[in-house]
Amino acid sequence: MAVTNINVNRSIVPRDKTPDLNDRISQELIIALVGPVGSGCSTVREIMASELEEEFVYDTVSIKMSDLIQEHAGEVGLDLSSITDPKVRVDKFQDAGNELRKSFGPEYIIDRAIEKIAVERDRRGGYIDSDTGPRIVKQVRRAFFIDSLKNPAELSRLKQIYGELLWVVSVFAPERTRLDRLCRTGMTDSNARYLMERDYDEE
Repeated sequence: MAVTNINVNRSIVPRDKTPDLNDRISQELIIALVGPVGSGCSTVREIMASELEEEFVYDTVSIKMSDLIQEHAGEVGLDLSSITDPKVRVDKFQDAGNELRKSFGPEYIIDRAIEKIAVERDRRGGYIDSDTGPRIVKQVRRAFFIDSLKNPAELSRLKQIYGELLWVVSVFAPERTRLDRLCRTGMTDSNARYLMERDYDEE
């Protein structure tokens, strides 16, 4: 490997304004969960977040794709705020997510999640301001959980933005377990089966 010596004029780049290499090495994690409806992604997120906080002193942030869908549903003329029936709620959220992706592109919702990560990082003082270029992410133990991905385009976007910081966790539960979980939310057996079949067909 060839080695090139580069001379840096220290008077042009003040030392106290140039982040040290160690300050540039991110300790952030982006953890994206993926799994069929009723598989328990939210439960897995809670367990993982608790372990990271208690055992590894991580600050954890949860970003739910369903919250982003509700927040932006008005952009496709939908209002999800007053739905109480659990089956209708899941069904309408899936409709809204599909409409947002159809209208604005398959990466639209995950792009809103990426924006949310930047906002939450900034709110927690997670950047080093630099006079010589873009802001640098501080070397802080922080994990952002995205609950949960729904299509390959969302995964591709996260890989493009975060590279090796990204961890994808696939959550699986047997069909009977997923059915029982959905029924415990107040759904009938037939409604739960309908949602599972719809989710399977869309994936």
